[in-house]
Amino acid sequence: MPELRRRAGWPKIKMNNSKNIAQALISLANEGIDAQKIANDFQIYLEHHKLQAQLPEIVRQMEKIDSAAKKFEEVSIETAHPTSQDLLEKIRDHIHAPKDAVIVNNITTNLIGGFIAKYKGVEYDTSLKTTLQKLKDQLTTI
Repeated sequence: MPELRRRAGWPKIKMNNSKNIAQALISLANEGIDAQKIANDFQIYLEHHKLQAQLPEIVRQMEKIDSAAKKFEEVSIETAHPTSQDLLEKIRDHIHAPKDAVIVNNITTNLIGGFIAKYKGVEYDTSLKTTLQKLKDQLTTI
């Protein structure tokens, strides 16, 4: 194992469980080491230590570490024109996203007015087109 670590440039941590192996892989990736080299050396490491069965758990641990590293959440707001930061923050507050959520303003030229916000998989559509469509649907059902 020490030879492989030196060859691969692996961090000097105990790699005795899935979490530690996942941390080592993420550490290597963050250091800018070539992804193909990491993958090849990782495959050799798994085969050498007969750890192929742990691969799903290692991947799960990597996803867990990655999501924990993302301490913010993203709010995507589509508008017809560039919008002031103050208004974007009011929209973020309106949809009950946390104050530290990152706001991404996407300009969508086919929007006439209003906005479409997306947060945690939920879409808040207040666009003029959708509002007019809802009004049309209500009037035609009468």
